[in-house]
Amino acid sequence: MQHLLKIFKKTCFLFLKSTEISMALYESNWYKQDKRTNQLVYILLMRTQKPLYVQIGLFGPMTIDAAISRFKLAYSYVSVMSP
Repeated sequence: MQHLLKIFKKTCFLFLKSTEISMALYESNWYKQDKRTNQLVYILLMRTQKPLYVQIGLFGPMTIDAAISRFKLAYSYVSVMSP
């Protein structure tokens, strides 16, 4: 269960940091650069608009709802298996 909490914490950190990249790029002085740099920044801005997720095999991305359902499932397994 603690392992799942660690994975969820790192997933949330990754999600937040991936969205901050686009804000940092936009706030930079990209418009004062040459055309090639502007094109690269534009490509990066388009790519960073979609946040990064950790994929859980065939189960989909690790979101808050997915984490809560996994915690509930783990808790029910533990409560059934304990004497």
